[in-house]
Amino acid sequence: MRTAVVTTMVLAMALALPGSARVVEAKAVNNIRIATLAPRNSELIRGFIKIDRELQKATNNQWGIALYPSGIAGDETDVLNKMKVGQMDATAVTSVGLSQVLRELAVLTAPGAIENYTQLENVQKSLNAEWEKKLGDNGFKLLGWGEVGYLRYFSAKPLYKPSDLKALRPWVWPPAHTLKAMWAAIGRTGVPLGVPEE
Repeated sequence: MRTAVVTTMVLAMALALPGSARVVEAKAVNNIRIATLAPRNSELIRGFIKIDRELQKATNNQWGIALYPSGIAGDETDVLNKMKVGQMDATAVTSVGLSQVLRELAVLTAPGAIENYTQLENVQKSLNAEWEKKLGDNGFKLLGWGEVGYLRYFSAKPLYKPSDLKALRPWVWPPAHTLKAMWAAIGRTGVPLGVPEE
């Protein structure tokens, strides 16, 4: 089975950052709330912590980042819904989560559709402007792309041929359109569990 490239995207509905480095006239710290499935000790979270320190320094501790790592704010669909109602400001989300806002982004995890980083970068370059506009029409602002590696499947039992997959009870991430379609094509429905439930 070929693997598909998985990417992480950072998006935000609205970041109320000050227009300059001058001190904001607020009494309390203004926190930008960012939720993600990324683990607490990951490189991504360490990067956000560095940004938080610099932001606090630049704004005389008037602005900071409140991080919600490791899925503590819910699965990606939950976080995107929280952004829509103003309970979260931003997220670092996978293409699976982002496909809940724009379904066509599911192509990024379709098995065999994108097989290496060169192909991924070509797809992003060709479609990024269109995707940014459509995401904007849905109330989201794409801030950047990041790559986190290949999607890999693991099994508790050895698999020697495609028909061996039919005996499995695979995990299926409910928002993963392509993963559900792949298992359906094999003849399995899978066990639906959100990432924080695993």
